[in-house]
Amino acid sequence: MKSVWMAVCLCFTAMMPFSLHHSATPAEASPPAKPIPAYAKWSRLAIKEAKKRYPSAQIKDFLYLGRAQQGPDKTVERFKLWVQNQNKEFGLFITIVFDTKTEKIESISFVESPT
Repeated sequence: MKSVWMAVCLCFTAMMPFSLHHSATPAEASPPAKPIPAYAKWSRLAIKEAKKRYPSAQIKDFLYLGRAQQGPDKTVERFKLWVQNQNKEFGLFITIVFDTKTEKIESISFVESPT
């Protein structure tokens, strides 16, 4: 019995360095998730509204142009989308104005531009 116990301990001791060496380290762990940008909600809305306005179009790309305060109570979010509608490709500037506190949308405007 004593020799069996020693053999088990010896095997465990021999395997221990391998099991510790092959465990996941922080470098091997999955990278931390990127934080969701504050404008994500508004970019989804801009894309949704563009698809409503141009239902057969494809949105090729978009660019977040920034946020601005318009007085103490209004916030403005601006985006540029690249849209392809049939054979025509163009830029589409979308401006969303909303109440800063309640986030109630006051207006959404669209301006087409040649790419």
